[in-house]
Order: sequence, then structure tokens, then C-alpha cells
Amino acid sequence: MMSTKSFYVYMIHLSKEVLIKDAPDKGRWTSKKFIKKNPQYDLKSKVKPCVYIGYTSILPEERYLQHKERIPKKKPSKTGKPVRNWNPYAAEFGIRLEKRKKPFKKIHKSMFAAKIHEQNLANYYRKKGYAVWGGQKE
Repeated sequence: MMSTKSFYVYMIHLSKEVLIKDAPDKGRWTSKKFIKKNPQYDLKSKVKPCVYIGYTSILPEERYLQHKERIPKKKPSKTGKPVRNWNPYAAEFGIRLEKRKKPFKKIHKSMFAAKIHEQNLANYYRKKGYAVWGGQKE
């Protein structure tokens, strides 16, 4: 039986503060770590955007709100604690969801296809000089 679930790749524009301020998440989400993932970014001019790219099975608008409102996963961890369901960079520094660019309007029929698209777009925007979080191979 084929899955009827849809998957989307989305981009959140981040404030340039991500380059100088740490996200308040126990010191793991630092500006230094963000910059290290983006050695191609021109830190002197800071002309190109900073973005977060991810994929989801819900509408990108809903996913953006989950990041911004720091909504945990519905299912708690084995210890009963809430599980983080947002990216600290997107939560703290996200300023808007990209809605105009064509690659982010595509609907995927599999999670694998969305994940590959996410990685390809992250690499594409890095090559264009953007500072990108997301699209990392796991």
C-alpha cells in the first residue's frame, strides 16, 4: 500500500544575530558552531542571507510555528520528559518562512525524497554564499 503522506522542504530566514549571539539552549547552539558549518560565508560583508533548511510532513507554515513557539513532540521521552521538536537557531533567530522560491513549493511523496531535496538545496545555497543550517547528512 502506498503512503499518501506528503513531505515538504522549507527555508526559514534567520536574523544575522545568529552570527554573533548564541541560542539559549545550554551552550550547544553557539554562533561559533553556526559559523564553523559555513566556512564559505563572507563574515566581513554579511551580505548574503542566513537560513535554516529542513523537511517536514506537515505544512511548512505549521512547522515554522513549531520552531518559533518551541512546541515539543507530542510523544514524551522514555523518562516522561518533553522531547525538543524545534531547532534552537530557527526558534531564536527565525524571522520569516520562505514562500516565494519555486524549490520550496515542491511536494514529495516520500521522506527520503524530501531529505535528499533538503540536502541538495542546502548545498546549493551554501555554494551561493548563504550561511545555512540544515541539510546535514546523518
